[in-house]
Amino acid sequence: MILIVLAVIIFMAIGAFLLISSIKPKYEEYHNLYVHNLLLSVLRRNTGYGGYCDTISSTIACAYMTSYRGCGATNCRDLSNEIVPNLIERVIKPTFDYCMIIEPEINVTVGETDRIRYGPRCDVVMNKSERWTANEKILQHEANLNIQMVIAET
Repeated sequence: MILIVLAVIIFMAIGAFLLISSIKPKYEEYHNLYVHNLLLSVLRRNTGYGGYCDTISSTIACAYMTSYRGCGATNCRDLSNEIVPNLIERVIKPTFDYCMIIEPEINVTVGETDRIRYGPRCDVVMNKSERWTANEKILQHEANLNIQMVIAET
């Protein structure tokens, strides 16, 4: 009788161990939600400038389509290059690297480049096997711009 009870306990322990080890954590969903919320928070952030540079998204659109326009004492491109990376680096978790890519919906070259990239280690982030991506569109200043933010753990 004791041996049967002991055998049942051992089989229950083995079954519980196998069941627990087969359950995968939901980190994938958390990271996807995190990168989407990070991108939306950055794009909707008010810059304190008016006109063409009211929000980060309008500043990015101005930097891409009309980089010569002024936002305060600087032009749109210089302001975008200054505030976008600074804002992302302040709000992103320190265990993540990021890459933000801005490009037109249609392959049209505007100015000297057809793509704006922010991120200190974009090549490293893009080559990681485990990375998470969020995509948004900016429909301002007669431009359809695709914004892609990619994060990866350091």
